[in-house]
Amino acid sequence: QNDDDNNIDDLNQPRKRRQRPPRSKKDFGPEGHDYKLADDAGPSISSFSEDKINSLIAERLQYKLNGEYSSADAIYEELFENNVVIYDKKQVWRADGQTFSDDN
Repeated sequence: QNDDDNNIDDLNQPRKRRQRPPRSKKDFGPEGHDYKLADDAGPSISSFSEDKINSLIAERLQYKLNGEYSSADAIYEELFENNVVIYDKKQVWRADGQTFSDDN
């Protein structure tokens, strides 16, 4: 047996998972998120106030960052049911009853 044999992992032993370092808390500013109202958004038709919309978007973002996707999806649905559409790809939202397309 040579010295290299001592460096081989025992394949019968469970491999230890590397723990991720804790995610540093990002300052998302006064709204609590980094989403913006879409430049081409018209007047809001949502029953939610802008403050309520921003609060829900911030809450959804925290769920996403914590890997709680079903809770984030529930907030997305609540917003959508109240005429608020979020476009994650560009981090924008609108409450005018319109949707986003990839060419916006």
